[in-house]
Amino acid sequence: MKPLLILGMPRSGTTLLRMMLTHHSQIGIPPESTYPERLTRALGNRNCAGNDLSRIAGILRSYNPWSLDTEKLVQAVAGVLPCHVSQISAAVYQSWAAQMGKRTAYWGMKEP
Repeated sequence: MKPLLILGMPRSGTTLLRMMLTHHSQIGIPPESTYPERLTRALGNRNCAGNDLSRIAGILRSYNPWSLDTEKLVQAVAGVLPCHVSQISAAVYQSWAAQMGKRTAYWGMKEP
């Protein structure tokens, strides 16, 4: 899956754009979240390995604004380890798309 990033000033229409794009069958962009920031803050901007899985799982279980199935999410993350923390964020966004029934070619994030 390829990432998309929507950036804009507050009240500039980024939420409307996100909603319009998400209606496309191959694009999945969830509501705003702080997954990338939380993961980077906790793990640093580095490569993660299997011994980081319990720490990553704790982060994912403690912050779950999209009501994702955390056990499936942890399994998805375990499947990409060892990897860079950015790939863990990608696994989170791809899990959201899968939970929404999207067979996406693109996943994305929207930040205000």
